[in-house]
Amino acid sequence: MLYYNILFGYLIFREVKMNLTRVIAVLCGLVAPWSLAQQHVHDHGSLLMIQENDRLQVQFDIPAENIFNFEHQAVTSAQNNTVREFMMMLNSPQLFIQFNENCRLSGMTENVSQVFLKTKTEQHHHAHVEEHHEHANVIFSYEFSCKQAVRTVRLPIFERAITLQQIEVQWIDNQRQGLLTVSRNTPSFSLLK
Repeated sequence: MLYYNILFGYLIFREVKMNLTRVIAVLCGLVAPWSLAQQHVHDHGSLLMIQENDRLQVQFDIPAENIFNFEHQAVTSAQNNTVREFMMMLNSPQLFIQFNENCRLSGMTENVSQVFLKTKTEQHHHAHVEEHHEHANVIFSYEFSCKQAVRTVRLPIFERAITLQQIEVQWIDNQRQGLLTVSRNTPSFSLLK
């Protein structure tokens, strides 16, 4: 089913010659049912890569347990420090994804500060509230401007998320798309095929 959704999205992309924003909207529509059908699985993340001409957009979706060792808003000051340290690392995309091609960062978004970081106001209000456990993912995106099409990718995120075992990569460019699984043991892949 996923293959047909990707193929359908690709055909739409090729025939209508959509811009990157529309491609993202189409892929979100195709990926959402697939993502909802999958369960939240610790040690397994996903990466969506969309490249149109010189623009490359990547989005990581990783279980918070694999990043922070907890899946809720920070409760202790140690947890809050862990979240803050990760937020600082997000400013260096090469800690998570690397390309052989010459790409320059042009934007970044994340859900970490809104979902996981506890502010001083929240620390006061939640001092007597019981903690409840929910599954949560860390989602962060980068946009790059690249001088040429990205063909080789390395994922050093495995060095930061030491319990993360696999990342399912879905990618699309001006001419092709694909789906592959990258593991801790083989954190590099090629889009040349």
